[in-house]
Amino acid sequence: MPGIGAVNEPPHILLVEDDEDDFIITEGLLKEIFGPPLHLDWAQNWDQGLAAMANENYDVCLLDYRLGGKTGIELTKEALARDWRGAIIILSGDENRETDLEAMRSGAADYLTKNGLTVPLLERSIRYAITMKKKENDLIDRGSELKLANHEIEKEKTRYARQARELADAHAKLEIALSKTEESERRYKNLAEHDSLTNLPNRAFFRRRLDEAIAQAARTHFRLAVFLIDLDYFKDVNDTFGHPAGDALLVEVASRLKKCLRETDTVVRLGGDEFAIIATNLPHCDMAGVVAAKVVATLARPFHIEGQEIGNSASVGVALWSPINNTPDSLLKCADIALYQSKAHGRGQFTIYADPVRQKVNTI
Repeated sequence: MPGIGAVNEPPHILLVEDDEDDFIITEGLLKEIFGPPLHLDWAQNWDQGLAAMANENYDVCLLDYRLGGKTGIELTKEALARDWRGAIIILSGDENRETDLEAMRSGAADYLTKNGLTVPLLERSIRYAITMKKKENDLIDRGSELKLANHEIEKEKTRYARQARELADAHAKLEIALSKTEESERRYKNLAEHDSLTNLPNRAFFRRRLDEAIAQAARTHFRLAVFLIDLDYFKDVNDTFGHPAGDALLVEVASRLKKCLRETDTVVRLGGDEFAIIATNLPHCDMAGVVAAKVVATLARPFHIEGQEIGNSASVGVALWSPINNTPDSLLKCADIALYQSKAHGRGQFTIYADPVRQKVNTI
């Protein structure tokens, strides 16, 4: 069964890509990352990709989203259904939030757009995907071993009643091992649900917390708002000051967001320069505008990174829960529409989604 190799060694990579030009571009990025030891195989269609994943041991598979009449997401589901144990990253020419969410739900470790692909971004994504998949596989293997050991102990109890005391001691040791494994699982779950750069919760945590908040709002009818936040000129910061400065800016943005919100609010990093907030139990609907204005003002203040003063701003889209607008997908879609309106009207502002006629744009 295919497995995951050591992260500090050149990984065995499968690239499933039906466009030769895109293959050449991606191969060039991978050569910059891993150098001459690059171990790369190319599958040119969906069927070749599935066959390669079934017959070879790959650490990571880069899947093109569009593969003829099928998709990389479908290939991800098919491979995982066959117990494939490698990491999967989906590459797409389209930046589509819904496709991104679907890719994460299918079991992919990441979803990257080809037009924004860089050497640092691809390298971080590959190494993170391999590391997390290896830990996931280790947990699965440990769980199987412990279940087998527990089964053997129970058999020994039946067959050797005279050794009850010895078996009880062995069982106690197993319980300790199980407890340690559960603690490890909790630690790995926390790692899997938090962004390693900012230490904020990540997209996976956001989705679970949003489900919980919607269920609470449905029961209590307390007011709930979802905020999508996008840094307006983050690419310029990376281009001008370098990626380390860009990473430092993201850390500072995370810190400011946490400080300007209530303890009951949830702030997450969705990826790149995108953040989100879940605000529950708002005293009234207008409070969503107060929170959004505070976020815009907080992120409009200059940042001081590595001795440089960096000016930036953020655009915010807000969606309010209602008995009609009551699902994660609908709230995210409405917030995304509002975010687009904020950017279209000049950036550095927030928009609260209402409807196409009564859309409200607010400039700070």
